[in-house]
Amino acid sequence: MNHNTSALLALHPFRRNPSVYQKTLMVNDFYLSGGPDNAPMGNMQLLGKITGPILAANSPLPGFLAGFVARRAIDLYAMSEDLPDPDSRIMVQGDRIIMDWRQKNWAAHAAFVARLKRLLRQAGYPIVLSRAFDSRTPSHQCGTARMGTDAAASVVDTDCRSHDHRNLMITDASVLPTSAAVNPALTVAALALRAADHISRTEFTT
Repeated sequence: MNHNTSALLALHPFRRNPSVYQKTLMVNDFYLSGGPDNAPMGNMQLLGKITGPILAANSPLPGFLAGFVARRAIDLYAMSEDLPDPDSRIMVQGDRIIMDWRQKNWAAHAAFVARLKRLLRQAGYPIVLSRAFDSRTPSHQCGTARMGTDAAASVVDTDCRSHDHRNLMITDASVLPTSAAVNPALTVAALALRAADHISRTEFTT
């Protein structure tokens, strides 16, 4: 799994944004509800401030116009959960790594982006643009060695120990059974600390 993600650019032609690297705001109001059939939609946060050269390199805008837009825009990052699909795969073919990502839950993400656009316009930004990230820009990959109690349907148990190899512990994002809708770094750190505590209590005696 990856996250379903989109960048949003809210522009007011007469209001400058002097921020250098804006990452101080996030909104979880729609994390658990608000989507189709009141389904969860995700997390919104500020995106590190876009610059004219970055915008020009990723859009058809000429340099001078890209700079004008970048200086008057607020850049946002919308992130939604990607649900697991048993057919998604990371494979090795010769000397290449192949990612076959079967993206899920896109309808909820599209509804989230549409909701954010409406709110940004209501907040006073007459122009709001969005661009979805695809498999060329994967975000926070997880899964492939999922955690679970059934050895036939998972790789590690709830203590992050391999079902097949007792001396193997896996504590990275591969054990996550779902992607949630936030950066998994703190969850991964917590799992590693929990697994280390489990090893200390079960493998070492005094």
